[in-house]
Amino acid sequence: MGQLIKATEEILEFQKLLKDLQNGKSNLFAYGISDSQRAYLAAALKKRAGSQVLVVTADSLEAKKIMEDISFFLGAESVAIFPASSVLPYETAARSLEHTAQRLKVIESLLLRKPMVVVAPIQALLSKMIPPEVVKKFTIRFRVGETIPMAETISKLSAMGYERVDMIEGRGQFAVRGAILDIYPLTREYPYRLEFFDDEVDSIREFDPEDQRSINKLVDTYIGPAREVIYDEDTAKAASIVIAKELKQRQKVLESLGHMQLSQYLSEKVQSHIERLSNGLFFETAELYISHLYPSLSTLMDYFKSQFIPILIEPGRIKEAQKNAAFETEETYKGLLEKGEILAS
Repeated sequence: MGQLIKATEEILEFQKLLKDLQNGKSNLFAYGISDSQRAYLAAALKKRAGSQVLVVTADSLEAKKIMEDISFFLGAESVAIFPASSVLPYETAARSLEHTAQRLKVIESLLLRKPMVVVAPIQALLSKMIPPEVVKKFTIRFRVGETIPMAETISKLSAMGYERVDMIEGRGQFAVRGAILDIYPLTREYPYRLEFFDDEVDSIREFDPEDQRSINKLVDTYIGPAREVIYDEDTAKAASIVIAKELKQRQKVLESLGHMQLSQYLSEKVQSHIERLSNGLFFETAELYISHLYPSLSTLMDYFKSQFIPILIEPGRIKEAQKNAAFETEETYKGLLEKGEILAS
């Protein structure tokens, strides 16, 4: 496929587009190109500019299709889809582990500054995320020969959202047996086994969790969070205090309107969350309190390099999809607020 990309050197319109981008021009339009040509254009820009590229679509089906088309030109390892959350903002339903894993994989690749194409439906770009610096804080780099205290590592893995078990069986778990630490990241096909000599990393291996056999030896590796919303004990405790104050204010409003049962229901629900946060514990619907945990939030675009190329596929359709997504989110928020399922913020 390299020859196909190289052919863009002979297309004057492409050369002008590339030069305009390199000169910092924006709001550039390409008309009259087919679906496959869009993918070819995105692939060529990534290859020629050597940059990260964000392709935005109006919906998930279109994102999947163009991601597959770009993969044809660049290979599957150079392109990834960032899916919209499996549930709407403010909803209390459980998140899909598959969706979470895919989103975390993209986040990890972007923070490692990998040159790649990310395809995302506009709905995925609208969702608020914890800031990139927080994700970096909750990422561990292991390297053979380096010293990292085992006790500190165990504590940090728990704060990163990993579940401690006797023997790992699935992603998002870790296990400790003497000087051996097993970790199964959400973003990896296989778990890692780290052997320590005192506090020094002696070896790092991928292994098959079914038969425990080693697959590959590594010199180093990065372990990212096992959840999209992560926090340490201090952050959680601070958030619990703010939430408790807001709960009291919301109860006063409900009770002034004569909604005594609704006030009681909301109190019982939120108090259980406050208790978990005050103890630094994770729970399924912690995302409801993301703005209490981190007042300054980010979007996917904040995870890209400062210089990246955004491509909007049919901006008119994207604008309409953005309006529809905002309306759906607003209606969901109103409904849950009226039922006493969430706080006002």
